[in-house]
Amino acid sequence: MKINWSILLILLASSGAMAETSTSAKKVKAVKSGAKTSKTWSIGLANTISTNLYKWDSVNHSASNITSLSLKNKIGDGRLSVSTSLNKPLTDGERKEKVGDFGVSYSHKSYSLNTFTSLRPSLKVALPFSESSKDADLRFATTASAVVSWDMTQLGLSKFSLAYIPLVKKNFHEYTAGLYGVNREWTVGNILSLGYGVTNWMSLALEGGYLRNYTYGGTESDVWTFDAATSFVLPKKFGLSIGYSIGGTPLAPNGRDTEIDLFDTEKASVYATLSVSI
Repeated sequence: MKINWSILLILLASSGAMAETSTSAKKVKAVKSGAKTSKTWSIGLANTISTNLYKWDSVNHSASNITSLSLKNKIGDGRLSVSTSLNKPLTDGERKEKVGDFGVSYSHKSYSLNTFTSLRPSLKVALPFSESSKDADLRFATTASAVVSWDMTQLGLSKFSLAYIPLVKKNFHEYTAGLYGVNREWTVGNILSLGYGVTNWMSLALEGGYLRNYTYGGTESDVWTFDAATSFVLPKKFGLSIGYSIGGTPLAPNGRDTEIDLFDTEKASVYATLSVSI
């Protein structure tokens, strides 16, 4: 089954870089509410339809619909979030919905490093609800990450911003090998995202990641990802993102050379995400 690489980045990082790099296009004006206090909680719902670039009648064509739900509440100097998802294959014969892992994360408020740079650390714990996690005998997984955001106004580029996310993920399995092979113990990665605020309701973002996986026996494997998206701020707290995603192993077919092709139609997919915040 083809992996959706944009979703992979979202699951690995407890905070997406694109959200950080689109701030210039998503600034919200404060509304005076008299004696009313701002609410400390929010509900987020997003629906993503993704398809690869094979013809619809091809045996290699695949498409899916992913619905994700998150509940966030302000606690102290940060925000606690719980999340889950449902993945429904659109080209599978059964088209049975599959539950994703249940996640609990805490993101601390941003630390100001200087006038243009900020740092926001976060920690996420994932509990095995998905079939793939259960097949791998996963007990739980933890991901530590930090979002370093840079406002490029410092260089005179008022509509540009840059975000860098280093992350470390540790899996805790019952056994070193699962139903479908050797389990991964560690994932270490880096994500870099460049955002451009076209208007106050439209933004562009380019995001790339490089991840290294380690099995319990120490075997290494690398994965690269690339995502390009256009996002729109819609009325009533809705948002829309349309993007192109690709990724895979950096090794060429000969197993020795490095080969990264950002426009390989056999590995790429396109997606559209409609989201709402309550």
